[in-house]
Amino acid sequence: MNALEKLHLALGLVVTARRLDLGLSQDAAALKAGVERLYFGKLERGQNGMVTLAMLSKVAGALGTLPEVLIAEARERVDEVPDDGVLERPTLKAGRRPRKKPEG
Repeated sequence: MNALEKLHLALGLVVTARRLDLGLSQDAAALKAGVERLYFGKLERGQNGMVTLAMLSKVAGALGTLPEVLIAEARERVDEVPDDGVLERPTLKAGRRPRKKPEG
């Protein structure tokens, strides 16, 4: 696996983590970004080797950040990607949202 492929996988990890932190499903995040859910899923799995800045900007906006932040975070996490590219992926359980800590 080359460095660019690892960066794509790391970007997918970052996008997935941010989406889950927001409690969004892939469908909801894709809708918010104005992109196809299939595209969003491929981006999260690191399977979209032709990510454009325009599309990354849409995704970043839906996640409340900037594309350069996503890229910087992916570069920081690239060492987490194993050479075989097989990653364990966190998921948002159907019908469940992350619990928020009670105030007070």
